Amino acid sequence: MKDIVYEILCGDLISCEYEHDELRILDERHAPLYLRNFKAWVASRAIASGRGLTSRNIKIASGLSANEYDFETAMKANAACVTDNYWVREKGSALRYSDVCFDNYTGHFSKLALGLDYSWSDYVSEEPNPELTNIGNSDKSWQVDDNGRRWLYKKQALNECYNEVLASKLAGRIGINTVEYELVYASEPDPEIGRYGIVRSMDFTQESRVNFEPAHLILKHLGTRDSDIIVNAGFFDELGLVRPYLDIMYLDIITGNPDRHSFNYGILRDRSNGSIAGMAPNFDNNFAFFAGSMPMEQFVQAAAKYGWKSPDEIAEDRERSIDESAGSPVTLITHGLIEELAAEMSSIEAFGGYEDIKAIRSIMSRNELLIAELNKLV
Repeated sequence: MKDIVYEILCGDLISCEYEHDELRILDERHAPLYLRNFKAWVASRAIASGRGLTSRNIKIASGLSANEYDFETAMKANAACVTDNYWVREKGSALRYSDVCFDNYTGHFSKLALGLDYSWSDYVSEEPNPELTNIGNSDKSWQVDDNGRRWLYKKQALNECYNEVLASKLAGRIGINTVEYELVYASEPDPEIGRYGIVRSMDFTQESRVNFEPAHLILKHLGTRDSDIIVNAGFFDELGLVRPYLDIMYLDIITGNPDRHSFNYGILRDRSNGSIAGMAPNFDNNFAFFAGSMPMEQFVQAAAKYGWKSPDEIAEDRERSIDESAGSPVTLITHGLIEELAAEMSSIEAFGGYEDIKAIRSIMSRNELLIAELNKLV
């Protein structure tokens, strides 16, 4: 039996070949950053089996078995996904990027992907399907609005929707580049399953004008974990991105977010030449305001080493209004800001009667603790 030779492409540019378990990088500028393991990379692009029945239904409706392996699942979509221009084909294939990208996707699988319908037989289709490569454990779906803009819709418990919206509002107010989340639906109370909601956010790759490179392969290259903030900060410092990297870690600390992992932060690269376009905006904060967070001690040391914020700057920021601090890279938290956020969240009708004042107040207490730790270094 003849071995298949695979090609990885960026748009219509061939960047890699894979044959006989050997990966050859032909064009590093257009290859996924630090790619070393072809099969693992393809498999990492598949819909998460942790989505249970939703994942199984999408696979069946797409012509796969319910328990299809991740590599085969991703390859059903030629390993193409919405947030970058990478894809895979067999060598010699006449397929072009226009054949496998999702420019003409109609949202056919949306209800199935959001877990709002479980009748997979109503959705059987050979249409190129971005839900097969829409990763993460929350039910989610890509949809396109009347103006042609792509939005990611996520279904989750209502308290997680609240966390997502609150964290994005907070980040935006203090100058952290962030994806903006908005609540678009809230269910009625159910004694068995509680309440769920749906939030949406706009595609931050601007319809794949840039490639999102999750931190996963970067950390593999460095031999580090997400919690190794000091070492990881050194890598981002070399790229000129240490401040936005530490901004994300800071937000996780003050919001108590334990779920920052190597697939929900990363960098953006220009699809035309592979150059670094910047840090991807902060996103995915539905587990914020839980008991955990990124390690504060490592963050404090990295902040001091790379000049993220001095204790004097923090103290000054706390005395200023938001407008007066607009020129500062990050405006740290004031009591006035907390009150504004509480009022803004309570004005969202679907959250009426739900407002978690403890969550909002915890921002201030975590920030005070962080300031105290930074001041010890002076």
